[in-house]
Amino acid sequence: MSRPVTDRAAAPRRAALHEAPSTLPSQRSQLSTPARPEQPVAETSVRPSRPWHHRQPWTRLTALVIASDLLATAATASISRSPAWCVLMGCMVVIAVRHSGLQRKRLAPMLLDDVPALISLALVGLGVVLLVRGVVGRASGTNSVRDSAQLMGFLILFRSAVYTTLRFGRRRGRFLHNTLFIGHGRLGQVLSQTLLADPRYGLRPVGFVGNTDPADTSEGLQWVGPLSAISDLVRDYAADAVVIADVEPSEEQLTSVTRAFDGEGVAVFMVPRLWELHGSAQGCEMVRGIPLIRLRRPAYESLTWPLKRALDVTLAALAVLLLAPVMLACALLVRRESGPGVIFRQQRIGRDGHQFELLKFRSLRPLDDLEAAVTWSVADDARLRTVGRWMRRLSLDELPQLFNVLRGDMSLVGPRPERPFFVVQFSSEFGEYAQRHRVPSGMTGWAQIHGLRGDTSVATRARYDNYYIENWSLWLDVKILLRTLRQVLAGAGR
Repeated sequence: MSRPVTDRAAAPRRAALHEAPSTLPSQRSQLSTPARPEQPVAETSVRPSRPWHHRQPWTRLTALVIASDLLATAATASISRSPAWCVLMGCMVVIAVRHSGLQRKRLAPMLLDDVPALISLALVGLGVVLLVRGVVGRASGTNSVRDSAQLMGFLILFRSAVYTTLRFGRRRGRFLHNTLFIGHGRLGQVLSQTLLADPRYGLRPVGFVGNTDPADTSEGLQWVGPLSAISDLVRDYAADAVVIADVEPSEEQLTSVTRAFDGEGVAVFMVPRLWELHGSAQGCEMVRGIPLIRLRRPAYESLTWPLKRALDVTLAALAVLLLAPVMLACALLVRRESGPGVIFRQQRIGRDGHQFELLKFRSLRPLDDLEAAVTWSVADDARLRTVGRWMRRLSLDELPQLFNVLRGDMSLVGPRPERPFFVVQFSSEFGEYAQRHRVPSGMTGWAQIHGLRGDTSVATRARYDNYYIENWSLWLDVKILLRTLRQVLAGAGR
């Protein structure tokens, strides 16, 4: 058997390859919660398989609010003496509203909560339009002030219509979201009964999910199954929301549950710890004095995520053109030092467990494919010769991976891809490791620029990688690339 990799990664024995599991763990890590003794439940992946029309219910309210803001802009422009400037002002206000959070999905939106922010944003839009008109010599303060006041009035009017329609429909049993509760303690029972009695919040409890069947549950709301079967329960009950009320499972299990619903249109709410001391803040919903925090969706589901691929293709293509002489020189030096076969090909695991062939310049020639598959690090291998050692130190051996990026196998920035053998081993030993595969793997990453490469802590690297996934932004990618370039120039490679 291979030596277990604890907090420090160790090179396993070659024979362990034959004892490794034959299948790779999927990106959605499986839960290991106990089932009911009298009715065992098999472990299942928590990723639900739901039809498309059940995946987008939470976007409808946001779409209606955005439509009402655009309609307010169109209505203002239709009666304005300067419709072009009015449209400019309205578009700026709509964009500002989007970034201010006024279009976020809320359980019980109230117009009076929006009015101060709408007034402030309308005044900001007015100021910008006046500035632009002054620069181009088309200043007309009276018309702009009138347009701003009309726009603000229409914004309030149309939002009021949307919110009124929403409340009216919920009182009649429409626009409600089936909701599963994780935990069936006192707090969960109180909260579920509150939501059942007050439909204006839009959450309709349909059952409790927990590791064990409680002896006593709240009236009208029963235990429906263990946490290990939540994927089936979400599908069977057509649930659009999950509320974590009483923390019965471990934090690792809850993390797996919440990350498993990424991209599935299932909203996850959580009652914060010490909730009696928790104040009202943006992103927090108050349900009759009980705060509910909506766990934000991961950054890779944002509207700017497709720009990451555009950045990858642009920079990778540019790098191939500029570094072509360097790659040609590396190829010639490798051929001279170690003979034919300058490109080393190796199977790696990328997004969602996808297996692809990673390209590198050969820095040394392993004894056989088995050694290449299970040897953890060759940084101190005595077989490394001058060219191979310098290529690894300057990270020149990884330049062929630019073609992996262009093919779509990888990204410039992301968690480093690992070999199948180690993915199986690390996923079984570290709970967060499999969750790194939610996004494409990368040539460099958040962990690598913090020195976590080669023979370093696997658990720490997984934490860094998941931090990157949860907090991704286009600027974060640019920052990682710039810091990587600095490290490459400083010869900080392994």
